[in-house]
Amino acid sequence: MKPWAAVSITGFVLLLAFASGCAGTPAPTPTPTPVTTVSTMMSTLVTTVPTTANPMEPQPTVTSPNDFTTILTVSRNPSSYQPDIIVVYMGGKGQYVLQQLEIIVTHPDGSVQTRTITRPENGSIPVQATADIPQTVNEPVRVQVIAKYNGVDYSVYDKVEPAH
Repeated sequence: MKPWAAVSITGFVLLLAFASGCAGTPAPTPTPTPVTTVSTMMSTLVTTVPTTANPMEPQPTVTSPNDFTTILTVSRNPSSYQPDIIVVYMGGKGQYVLQQLEIIVTHPDGSVQTRTITRPENGSIPVQATADIPQTVNEPVRVQVIAKYNGVDYSVYDKVEPAH
């Protein structure tokens, strides 16, 4: 082979190498920014999901409209044989517009018992109206009383009654 042919072939190969971009500094590799952003967004969504409330945790009560009061007693039969929850309604300001009292007893296992004291067709809920919620196990329970005035519910009692 002639020397000028070897030089021209070598020059041609070098020219092709430069033209194809194979020579020189390598191009920077792209950073995986979109993947990082997606995983960050996903972790944010997972951590901002609210946790479920403990069914045994009492919530704040509210004041009824027009300062209506609901006077009641909540007690537990001290007998360990029959540790029933007893709710007695004693009247109060606004007793003539009180439509009903709903008593909700929540057990530690999440089960719920309800009783309702309703206003009779004529008149108001009688003073000394009682709701007895039978218990089979002597355990702490959450007792809620919801008073309904003019079609609107108001939580007027919400406490944990301890076991005896």
